[in-house]
Amino acid sequence: MSATDAESSCRAARPRLLHLLGAALIRELKEELGIDVAESCLAPFTFASHGYEAFHLLMPLYLCRRWEGRVTALEGQALAWVRPQKLGDYAMPPADRPLVALLRDFL
Repeated sequence: MSATDAESSCRAARPRLLHLLGAALIRELKEELGIDVAESCLAPFTFASHGYEAFHLLMPLYLCRRWEGRVTALEGQALAWVRPQKLGDYAMPPADRPLVALLRDFL
């Protein structure tokens, strides 16, 4: 396979990958927060890339501005609605830290 063929294959696979990631996120939002989200209400924003000692994490970050239901911590996690400028005041995994500035600037 040539480089051009490989690039074309990657471009062709992208919509399917985004659909699979969106479907997984919708399922997790329902299981963990009790909300229903339509795939059309999700927008890929950026991703986190972080090397932990035992593995490398590549995690997509989606924006969601519309959902149905009340956001509820169904798995014992702490929840808080905060202003964008306060996001950095909260404890979070190292992989999430670089996302704070991107979110703050966007919101």
